[in-house]
Amino acid sequence: SSDEMSVAGRESYSVLRSRFDRWLAQKAEDAGAEYIYGIAVEELLKQGDRVVGIKAGDDEITADVVVLCDGVNSLLSASAVGFKRPGANKLAVGLKQVIELPATTIEDRLLVGEDGGAAWLFAGDATKGHVGGGFMYTNRDSISLGIVATIADITHAATPIYQMLEDLKAHPALAPLIKGGKVVEHSGHMVPEGGREMMPSLVGDGVLLAGDSAMMCLNLGYMVRGMDYAVAAGMFAGRAAAAAIEQGDTSATGLRPYVEALENSFVLKDFEQFKNFPHFMESTPRMFNEYPAMIRDVMNTLFVVDGSPVVPLKKSLVPIVKKVGFKNLLKDAWKGSKAL
Repeated sequence: SSDEMSVAGRESYSVLRSRFDRWLAQKAEDAGAEYIYGIAVEELLKQGDRVVGIKAGDDEITADVVVLCDGVNSLLSASAVGFKRPGANKLAVGLKQVIELPATTIEDRLLVGEDGGAAWLFAGDATKGHVGGGFMYTNRDSISLGIVATIADITHAATPIYQMLEDLKAHPALAPLIKGGKVVEHSGHMVPEGGREMMPSLVGDGVLLAGDSAMMCLNLGYMVRGMDYAVAAGMFAGRAAAAAIEQGDTSATGLRPYVEALENSFVLKDFEQFKNFPHFMESTPRMFNEYPAMIRDVMNTLFVVDGSPVVPLKKSLVPIVKKVGFKNLLKDAWKGSKAL
């Protein structure tokens, strides 16, 4: 057991964005921000190469600085900084359901305390061997369950992603957990997976990019991170914009402290550290097919008791590993260690 995650500052939380976003927006309004909801920003207002505001329907709103946070499928980043839409091999699609259950039911089924929770990751069958995986994590009175798969790899898959999710829900390891639950949310989201290499320019004259529109998401296989990077980037963007306006220089040069703040924080340091991992995942399909099958067969060998005489481990495990190949195993382990 470990007490590390109970140390102050290291706690891990799950949040429901539908509730969290409203709470955070209210905090911003209380501090003086103004929100305009329900109007799509269709284009940026520009004077030459400088961004000077936004256009939404018939309305035009000018601004000294525009902070662009319109998601991975941004319609504005090309105009803002000349960013070209990334290829399908750099993007994943995520599908998630939130399944409502009483808090006591979740605690009993997952053996967690009142303030505790659980998170599981799945590879292999969850995506039918395609690049990606499944996830489950608990909230206070619901369970979030979903699939994330690389778009280029599942475009021609025999099983569509929505069916992958239904099959995951029916898996014997998960079906008992969500039995009797009610689906209260069904959502889809595109996820950037190219890491540092796919990031656009983060500043331009009169404009900053943050969050998914800046491709700030890391998929490390065992963990997908994006929200913390987006929150930190938004904070740094606000500070840099305010300082640039105060100094009377909102050019790309005047906004450059935003990039410097990211470079000096965990945000871009993390992306630099793991810059080679997206290519490793993309070029190592065995991680999502042969290796999960190998681990399954090893576990079966170790723990299945059927009345047969015990076979020496060396004799029983070597043939399983041979299916993958010792050279492949060593090569992939070496590549993975270098990428991480």
